[in-house]
Amino acid sequence: MIKKVELIEDWRQSWRLWSVRLSVVGAAVMGVFTAWPDYALYLWGAMPEEVRALIPQRFVSAIALFVFVMSTASRIIKQRPKNERTEKEPDAE
Repeated sequence: MIKKVELIEDWRQSWRLWSVRLSVVGAAVMGVFTAWPDYALYLWGAMPEEVRALIPQRFVSAIALFVFVMSTASRIIKQRPKNERTEKEPDAE
């Protein structure tokens, strides 16, 4: 079942939140790396081989960009308090 997304109160003022500001800066940096991949390739080459082996090179910029964009979106989406969340109980048979 898909629920309607509810935004937080005063979402139009979300640009004042530091989490949103930092996410926008991070997305801009990743946008630069996507537009000029030679900078990203330089940093990629500077990482240890063990770290590079964990992530396919073609997905690096897309993953980071997705994380920054989603962190901004998750900050302004209204979330229920932790004590109101319920877990589905397994069917008793």
